[in-house]
Amino acid sequence: MAVAKVFRSPDFGKRLEQACDQSPHCPPLHKGRLQWIADELKKRFKLSVSTETVRKWMHGESRPKQDKNLLLAQLLQVDPTWLFMGIDADLEPREKRVRNAMADGIVNVIAGFIQIDGGNPAFPAEGDKRAVVDNVDLYAIIKGANYAFHVSLGSDDYRFAVPTKHENVIVLGVMRDGFAIDVFEISEAMIAKGTKRGGSIEVVLDEETIQNALLNDFTKRLP
Repeated sequence: MAVAKVFRSPDFGKRLEQACDQSPHCPPLHKGRLQWIADELKKRFKLSVSTETVRKWMHGESRPKQDKNLLLAQLLQVDPTWLFMGIDADLEPREKRVRNAMADGIVNVIAGFIQIDGGNPAFPAEGDKRAVVDNVDLYAIIKGANYAFHVSLGSDDYRFAVPTKHENVIVLGVMRDGFAIDVFEISEAMIAKGTKRGGSIEVVLDEETIQNALLNDFTKRLP
């Protein structure tokens, strides 16, 4: 009787663990990490996977197909090629984040709008400790004022994941509909009403806060 070969990819498991450790939203190991990944893939991308499947990915017992790998990389905000194949593995995931068009595409869009409106955006430099500690995705000078932004891409029901460490940044929530986007300034008061889930706070905007938080442009200083 033929014995089935078990596919193992320990290096993928190590990269996935590294990406999770670097993510400001992913819970620590052994504190709900597997369930968080399964829940977020379902909530954000309508992808149903079991915690057992995620466990196998984490332990290198299996590796997701490329379509699932793309969504997993987007969730953890790392380069999908690095996650899947280990190419450019000498770069840290945080370094790859600021250069990767898919994982950080929405950050690039925000930077573009700021520049179009006369501001000066800048991505965190390699080794920027503040960016790591405060979860800064983007710096900008707008009308002479300096800003540090964390950008969160929302799900269909205006649900945003905000890192627990966010006191020194302005949190921007972005909703996308095709090529159109809405940008919201998620205030501390909104975050205070959120629900802590692992390493992040889940903030849901209702109709009133959607209207109050909506930003029309970056032509003037933020409040």
